[in-house]
Amino acid sequence: MKAVIGNMPILLSAGEERLLSRVENRSARSSAKNNTWIDCEENQIVGTLPEEFYSNLELEEVILKNNSISGSVSSKIGDLSKLEIFWVSFNQLSGTVPATFGNLANLQELELQSNLLTGSIPSEFGTMESIDFISLQSNLLTGKIPTELFGTNLGGLRILYLNDNQLTGTIPSNYGSSPRLEDLWLSDNLLTGTLSIPIFEGEFLFLEELLINNNGITGVVDESVCLLRNNTTPIRGGQLGIFHADCQPPPNGGQPQIQCFCCTACFM
Repeated sequence: MKAVIGNMPILLSAGEERLLSRVENRSARSSAKNNTWIDCEENQIVGTLPEEFYSNLELEEVILKNNSISGSVSSKIGDLSKLEIFWVSFNQLSGTVPATFGNLANLQELELQSNLLTGSIPSEFGTMESIDFISLQSNLLTGKIPTELFGTNLGGLRILYLNDNQLTGTIPSNYGSSPRLEDLWLSDNLLTGTLSIPIFEGEFLFLEELLINNNGITGVVDESVCLLRNNTTPIRGGQLGIFHADCQPPPNGGQPQIQCFCCTACFM
């Protein structure tokens, strides 16, 4: 069955007709708000995001996760200047991540995880000044982690999930400069280098989870990172309660890939 929600044509299975009716009723009730939201999570939607989708400049919330949407996200996503929430995770989206996400000064939550996205993470993400949550995990992303993802330019960013991709290079040297970051997941990539980058006083005050396991990172974890653990001296102790690294010694003996004296879980 073919249907239109707001300005967006979609394809629904026959078993979704009742659900479609409920969604249309909700859309009718929101007509006074000029269709500022689309919520069709877990509805067996197939097909691509049509060009008409990007013409509704009043959109504030888009929730389309857990469907079978394919194709790519158009660069026209950057025209939706009022967009605050964009959840399209657990679909079959492919292509690259548009750099025009950087135009979205009001965007707070971006979920793109568990798709088939390729290419690099745009440095333009560093201009999403209202962003709180970024999840790009479980895609096919390559290239280096942009330094623009860290720092006061993204002063409200709390969650950054980049794990389970094919990212290369080293962890950016300014990674500790994110003032509100709580979760940083970088595991299951192709990252190299060391974690000897010092964390200075006043950095990572709110960090609770740091995952760097299943990478090519080697060497000794800087002592300043261990001082972020939530079981260290109250003078410098932080909130870090989960810290995963490749610190498991090989079964035949020898040094682990990473020497870490404060990790909460060791991998090999």
